[in-house]
Amino acid sequence: MFCQKCGTENVEGARFCKNCGAPLKRWNGTSAGGGGLPQGGDPARGGKPPAVKKPGYARWAAAAGGIILTAVVIAGVFAFRSYAERRDYENYIAQAENYLEEMDYESAEAAYMKAIEIDPKKEDPYLGLADVYIAQDDYEKAEKIIAQGEKAVYGSEEHKGGSGKTEKNEGEEENTFTDKENDVTNKSRYTWAVEPTDLADDIYYIRNENTFDYPANDLFRQMDTSYAVIRKEDSYGLIGLDGQLAAELEYRGIDALSRFYLLERKEAVYDPEYQTEMTDYYFVEEEKSVKPAVAVIGDAGNYYRGVFYYCDGLHNTGEYQVEQGYMEDYQRIPSGVIPVKRSEEIYDGSVYDIDWYDSLESKYALCDTEGNLITDFIYDDCGSLSSGLLAVKKDDKWGYVNEKGEVVIPIEYDASWCYDTYVFSYDKESESERIEACYGATDGYVPLCKDGRWELWDTSGKQFIAPGTFEEIRPVYDGKCWVKKDGKWGVIELTGQNDSKEETAGTENWKKLYTDYVQSAQSEGYAGYSLIYLDGDDVPELYLYGSSTAQGDQICTVKDGQIRAQALGNGGLSYIEKQNCFCDSGGRMDVYYDHIYQIRDGSFVKTAEGNYGAEDNTNVQTDAQGNPIYQYSWDGTEMTKEEYEQRFAELFDKDRAVWASKGTVDAAEILRQIEDR
Repeated sequence: MFCQKCGTENVEGARFCKNCGAPLKRWNGTSAGGGGLPQGGDPARGGKPPAVKKPGYARWAAAAGGIILTAVVIAGVFAFRSYAERRDYENYIAQAENYLEEMDYESAEAAYMKAIEIDPKKEDPYLGLADVYIAQDDYEKAEKIIAQGEKAVYGSEEHKGGSGKTEKNEGEEENTFTDKENDVTNKSRYTWAVEPTDLADDIYYIRNENTFDYPANDLFRQMDTSYAVIRKEDSYGLIGLDGQLAAELEYRGIDALSRFYLLERKEAVYDPEYQTEMTDYYFVEEEKSVKPAVAVIGDAGNYYRGVFYYCDGLHNTGEYQVEQGYMEDYQRIPSGVIPVKRSEEIYDGSVYDIDWYDSLESKYALCDTEGNLITDFIYDDCGSLSSGLLAVKKDDKWGYVNEKGEVVIPIEYDASWCYDTYVFSYDKESESERIEACYGATDGYVPLCKDGRWELWDTSGKQFIAPGTFEEIRPVYDGKCWVKKDGKWGVIELTGQNDSKEETAGTENWKKLYTDYVQSAQSEGYAGYSLIYLDGDDVPELYLYGSSTAQGDQICTVKDGQIRAQALGNGGLSYIEKQNCFCDSGGRMDVYYDHIYQIRDGSFVKTAEGNYGAEDNTNVQTDAQGNPIYQYSWDGTEMTKEEYEQRFAELFDKDRAVWASKGTVDAAEILRQIEDR
């Protein structure tokens, strides 16, 4: 007999189906239709007997039903198991996130590992594990788990495009492993030196105006200082990389004068020393103090830096100054590669030279220390050499080239250095100027901006911090820089390796640089040369002893593969070997000076300035003994002769110092010494 439910054939007399277990009904002459006859009629009366299924068909039907039932059961089992696994996976992820938030890194790691065991094709546990390792500064583990996850989720590296970003098909989700990898790389390369705060609306650096020590061509970059301008609403101050204010937020504006920041107060303050109300002040970095702006820069001397330009060869506007007797000498050769404009005529002094140079309708070219053009006049704008690179502008985009004119950072970026210059209230003629350029590279790094996204590269042309990590980035000084994160400003310290190896390159090339410099200077008729050690490194400084007061001396050092030169008085350099402290003393006609210097980041920095002499050197007064009566001051502060000498002794130990002019040799000998070092 067959089961009416599943069609399975059962033995006669069975009460239940052996396949599905349903109750079996026997045909006993009684029909559910009534009358006691089977449905279809009584055979004796011509009715048809009930149809009986053929045994073969029933077996096939039974088999098919069994297969279907088995499939349903198996599907149910798998559905339940899938649900259970999904539930467990989600529970592990939730647990791991809670552990991570509670900084229970061991438990978080274990929970994420369990989630990976359940479903190794999901991104979340790998990314979560990376966060666990990042939180513990274990960037190596973070990088490994990201690589493992990317391989598990996406398969081979072929899934990636050449740009390093994961390609995706239509409808496919973005690969977040690349972003996490950038995050790991970034965080392994910096730590917070000063946590972000809302102290500032903006922090930036202003243009270098030190025309005493550099020609204008070397000043198309920010000031040589780690102290930045800080702005909060309409108040300005100065701030160091330690996050401490060097000048309080109480000034209406800040500009530069020579190597100093010049500041104007909102309200005048009475100064007892000068017995008057003061609004103008300057910042003395060496003392970390703000002082009244009285005699800030002292005497400019008789050596003119001028502006280099190109007119059938390299010229300097200082030529005119010397011809007219305004100056005794000028800088005749650049100390490194410089940007120059072309002029159709020689500068004649009819217009202030900087204004004249700015008005030249010429593009920029790069020029070497011998006056040879490295490039044609192809750049719309150009910065000065800094940390081995020059910022250049073409077709409204910025990039960076090296001293050979080779592109190191593609010319595809926007201006990164934007601010309005400040005009002091007493200046009724000048107008504020909008600066839109690019910061000079510093410390082997350069901040870049494209479409509002900031990044940091090194000077070898490699990205160091990925775009979008910070909202803004400022230049690096002493391995630190200001950055903006979540609307707040803080300081990061770079901890990763800088692949530019600028210091190594610079020190390895010093011999060639000095050789070229001496050969170029031979025509100037210097009286002698020597190699001396001023700072503590193993690369000597090159000293050029002038043949006259008008020519003066030079001291040179090497930084970023270029020579940095400082003009000095004739024969007045004394120094304490390898102590990074030297003094330039000189003067004439009852006007004298003592200037103390250090080498900082490859630049010569005047740390103190002493001056003494007659108040009127055309009418020198004398005391009862016939000695001239001199006025004495250090850094603009007047004092007695005794106080001057005491201050001098505090700054510079003359007893330990030696004179650089002693022991100089001729050009041929110094070239041999350079080669033999």
